[in-house]
Amino acid sequence: MPNLEKITERHVDITADQITTTPMFNQIRSQFPNSKTIALMSSDFKQLISEVIDKVTIKIHVQETPNSSLYNSSALNRQLRQHLQSYLEKVNNQLWNSLYWMLNQSRPDRLAKAINTMIYTNATNSNDFLYDSRAAKSIHKFSLAQQDIDRIEELNKRLVIHAHRKSSMESRQGVAESGESSSVPELFEMDSDDDDDDDDDRSNKNENQAQQFEQNQTMTHSINYKTQYILSRAEIENYLSELSDHVHLVDDIVLPKSINVHLINMNIPDVSNRLTTPVTSISDGRISQVRQVSSFHGIKTSGIFKVILTMNRTKPESVILIGDQLKSLVKIETSVYLGILSVQVTGGSSSSSSTRHRHVSNSTHSRSTSTQLGSSETEVLINAHHLISLKTSSMESVEISGAGINADIFELECRGFNSIYGTVHVKQLKAIIDGFSKAHLMGTANILTVTVGGSSKLHGFDLSTQIANVTIREDGYAEISCNQTITVNISDDDGEGTVKYKGTATVIRAPKSTGGTIQKID
Repeated sequence: MPNLEKITERHVDITADQITTTPMFNQIRSQFPNSKTIALMSSDFKQLISEVIDKVTIKIHVQETPNSSLYNSSALNRQLRQHLQSYLEKVNNQLWNSLYWMLNQSRPDRLAKAINTMIYTNATNSNDFLYDSRAAKSIHKFSLAQQDIDRIEELNKRLVIHAHRKSSMESRQGVAESGESSSVPELFEMDSDDDDDDDDDRSNKNENQAQQFEQNQTMTHSINYKTQYILSRAEIENYLSELSDHVHLVDDIVLPKSINVHLINMNIPDVSNRLTTPVTSISDGRISQVRQVSSFHGIKTSGIFKVILTMNRTKPESVILIGDQLKSLVKIETSVYLGILSVQVTGGSSSSSSTRHRHVSNSTHSRSTSTQLGSSETEVLINAHHLISLKTSSMESVEISGAGINADIFELECRGFNSIYGTVHVKQLKAIIDGFSKAHLMGTANILTVTVGGSSKLHGFDLSTQIANVTIREDGYAEISCNQTITVNISDDDGEGTVKYKGTATVIRAPKSTGGTIQKID
């Protein structure tokens, strides 16, 4: 058993200077000197994180035991990501100008814009496209990477060579018509003799022939668009695949392909705003960690643990983890984004299989689930000041302690094998209880709108409502206490949905709702 007197903690301070002095950050800043938010591709984001980690200093307070592992690089990596990253999304038109792009290729949106000046639909045949070789020769004005300019010019020469060969062959066969453009069927599939066996003299000869051919076509047949060549959709797609991996043909226009990016806040907090790793304490054989979190108004959880939620404005908003093993605690990530506190397990469950079995197999109401869980269960103690939403999605059990949740509108969502027990006092309660979830709610809700699906149960006889809108799917079960109106919609499927109610409310069955059972309890 650990020494009851011993408290071990380790702090990691990440300062603004450690971030802004990295080579990667300086490269980004040099490209965007005045921008507040920058989009980074995953590879660049990982490079920035790696460089910051190399600068981080770890301070150890109080001697650790040799086998202790209170902090690891993966935890630091996660913490840095939460600190630097705003959110992850696909690049759209508004984000291209904020994208940090250091590849030796052109930025995809710029390349697509340039290509669209060379390739456009054929007005006389919507199934074909026109390729303008004259526009290809002016491609340098689009500030593309030299590699892409060279490639476009190379492909342009290859096209003209093929057009010349095609025209010569058709002339010899007596097929060509003087007023029509030539199709180029295998534009980018050169003969093996051309690719492998031609010497420099033959290559130069081909280019000279192509140049002479194009000059003649431009002077003699400009009225018939002889600098334009008809290409099929397949040929355009072939052309684009030869040119770049980052653009593609969508309908009749060339567009950049979407890529995932990390949005980075470039206004790094000053040195006094530090990130601190969890303070870990060992006492009475139980390990606890205090997680530092910013203010939040919603909670989202996913994992196998017990949540004890309190609403106390006289104490700071906080998250404390308690468990028997440190490795279970470090797997639980906590973060706040857009006011939502996220508590989730990564890399495995946080409880034993026996705990999981007790949680799932309980057939009574959710309060029993909480009380039956043993002391070995990982606990998450959350204190909030104001709460408008709570979402659980795995195998959590949630207990709302004390006076409960007070709000005008409160949203509750339970999906999975979880349970919730507690008191709410709200004007409007919106709830989704699905999977194998159980909710035992007490208190008041002027208006209740609830959907109970799967094999889930709502025990709401202790929740006083005036108006209740109840939707039951599959084998969902709901107990309602209502004094004015209950509208019930039980899906007409193979399930056996049930609604039991108390109170003086008038019951209205929704149109086309013919399944299940509605029963008044005296």
